[in-house]
Amino acid sequence: MTLILTVANSRGVHQSSDYQLTHRDSGMPISDEAGTKQVEATFGRLHLQLAFTGIAMVGEGSAARRTVDWLSAELKALPLDYSLHNICTSLARRCAAAMRPHGRRGVLTLVLAVATVAKPFRVAVISNARWGERPPQAKTEFNIQIYTAKKPLHLISGYRECVPLAEKFRLKALARSVDKVPQEVSDTLADINAIAARNSGGYVSDGCWVSSQIADGRIRRTSMRNVGGQSGSVRQLFAGMDILEWIKANFRATPGKEIRIEPIGGALYGPGDAVKLPPPRGRAATRRAVRIVSHFPAAVSVRARLCVNRSQSIGLHH
Repeated sequence: MTLILTVANSRGVHQSSDYQLTHRDSGMPISDEAGTKQVEATFGRLHLQLAFTGIAMVGEGSAARRTVDWLSAELKALPLDYSLHNICTSLARRCAAAMRPHGRRGVLTLVLAVATVAKPFRVAVISNARWGERPPQAKTEFNIQIYTAKKPLHLISGYRECVPLAEKFRLKALARSVDKVPQEVSDTLADINAIAARNSGGYVSDGCWVSSQIADGRIRRTSMRNVGGQSGSVRQLFAGMDILEWIKANFRATPGKEIRIEPIGGALYGPGDAVKLPPPRGRAATRRAVRIVSHFPAAVSVRARLCVNRSQSIGLHH
């Protein structure tokens, strides 16, 4: 089950996803950490926030791995110039193959919140779930739906029944509120998630990951927040590179501590679009910046908080 809430309009696309996943055998919720069902990735001028609801592990025996790790590897393997249609088609095909051994228990739904330089926001849903059955059962194939947010859009994915009717109306109204700032939208999504969690019998966590992608002229700005302070890190695929893996290879934590990265936000822009990124905060000795050069005619600036021994702020520019 678990829960993903998405709202979109001409000004932006916003998403919340809780931290619960489902045990593939028992069907019971599994308490987990931030980043267990979220991935962030860039493909040229396209930036996506992916959240999923479904089983926590794919594969059997020694080949079993976390679903989020498997999805991250699949995204990382795709060409950087892929369009949204190509990304969805590839993911649907690979998901069908991965879920097939799990039979009717292999339920998986991916929700992609997508921003592209100078283009309308889009939301893509890739799913094999029969939500009308209890518990939900998996179909043999994955369906793809791509929505363009030329008008207000709101989606509830996962455990829809735990969202009270009043909160469904509230979500619909939120999608129509083009004048709200991202902080207001993310606060409302987090509040609806928390209300749904209290009504879910443990299938939805109080905490959630909220992300916003908004229009600033042609530029698309992003912000993210970990509501509830769960441990863990959301994977970021940046110009084909896994940022968390890069961080772990270049930073060292004190014994007994774990390195994690909390994305804060960034911007996506094309030729001729100017974006000035503020300098990192904190002591000069704790600042690091990496410049990644690509052949794509687009650029991405990402702000993230690196948690090693103390919080550090890093900037990445593509």
